[in-house]
Amino acid sequence: MKPPRMWDEERSSPWLLALYAAAFCAATLPAHKTEAAELVLHLGSAHSHAGYNNTNPGAGLRLDNGIAFGAYRNSYRRSTVYAGWQPDWPLGDTGLRAGFFIGAATGYRVATGHAVSPMAAITLRWGPVQLLAIPAISPKHASVIHAALVFQL
Repeated sequence: MKPPRMWDEERSSPWLLALYAAAFCAATLPAHKTEAAELVLHLGSAHSHAGYNNTNPGAGLRLDNGIAFGAYRNSYRRSTVYAGWQPDWPLGDTGLRAGFFIGAATGYRVATGHAVSPMAAITLRWGPVQLLAIPAISPKHASVIHAALVFQL
């Protein structure tokens, strides 16, 4: 008999996942000696192909050194946990910031065949609104624009 799974990536509530991710981020914040950190609230996505989940609630934390981690409900309606590096830089006096994310994420086995998959994105931020452009991994997969809100802690 198999032991019960603590987390079922296909059946778990996306809102419960977002709550767990926010609680985890809040609980780990005091453990990091950083000048500043940002709370990232994942909202949704637009895909270049039809049939994907566009509602992607979740939460993450980005530290001042660019380390980013969190969780959200992904485009395949699976729970995703991610970690990586996300630096960004101001674009002159425009109020825009541009950067990139490079890291790894769970929950994409259906697309990549792996439990943990590499992830890369270009980021653009204006005030609290952050957009991530994620390229398709092959012609049969979708490119994605993901939206999130970012708040200084």
